[in-house]
Amino acid sequence: MTTVYLLTSRYGEKVGVRAPFEYKDYLKSLGGRWNPETHAWLIPANLRSEVATYFRRHGFTVEDDRSTPSRARRETHETWAEAMFAAIPEHLHEETYRALCRVLHPDIGGDPRAAQVLIDARTDRERRAS
Repeated sequence: MTTVYLLTSRYGEKVGVRAPFEYKDYLKSLGGRWNPETHAWLIPANLRSEVATYFRRHGFTVEDDRSTPSRARRETHETWAEAMFAAIPEHLHEETYRALCRVLHPDIGGDPRAAQVLIDARTDRERRAS
């Protein structure tokens, strides 16, 4: 069984919906718009229960971050780098950090802003761990 996630949005009166691609037309019909930053469809918040019911009727498990505290904590990362470090096992943090530094470093044509976001996320994570 597939899980559909309902995520409280930081974009006002919207709810993020992470669902299989083939349901995009249904989400668009509700006024949903794809948000590439969150990898979720943003729909009006007043349709949250309707969407949950729809997906349950279609055989999905629905995880709503309002009723799943651990899921809510995982979805509140401020940057892509914080989310990445939270998503991968800790023993891969350093190796992943170094690999991304080789790609993002401005001296080799990388993106200085993305490199700084990565460095800040690593520094914050190390600070919290100590």
